[in-house]
Amino acid sequence: MILQLATIILMGLTAKTDSLTKIQEQEAECLAKNIYYEAPDEPYEGKLAVATVTLNRVKHKQFPKTVCGVVYQKFQFSWTAKPYPIRDMKIYKEAKRIAREVLFEHKRLPTIKNAMYFHNMTVKPKWSLAMLPIQRIGGHIFYVSKGT
Repeated sequence: MILQLATIILMGLTAKTDSLTKIQEQEAECLAKNIYYEAPDEPYEGKLAVATVTLNRVKHKQFPKTVCGVVYQKFQFSWTAKPYPIRDMKIYKEAKRIAREVLFEHKRLPTIKNAMYFHNMTVKPKWSLAMLPIQRIGGHIFYVSKGT
């Protein structure tokens, strides 16, 4: 009887662990895609910065509480509006590695620890006028809200 109870408990714990792992993998996939599509040509630091902003948003009350929720929040990242294929597996593998470093090793770019927004320098979105630029990394500018 005790052995059966222990087996049932262990099966439940394994199911929870498998479920958690699946959720973690989904979160890593969402973050990797955001890095891949937002910063494919950026150096490592630029890719890490995009990942850091994404995680900053997860922690902020204004945004969804999951990586996938933040990435796929309407009107936040233009690439999510239309599905694009992954064309460069080398860049995508690097994005996946960085996503895992950020999620599972808690790696962040400290110079933009409060940044909540960024954009490519080829555009100048209207929202950027209401923000305070804090750093340029590669082809992106990173921002905090004024008063932060």
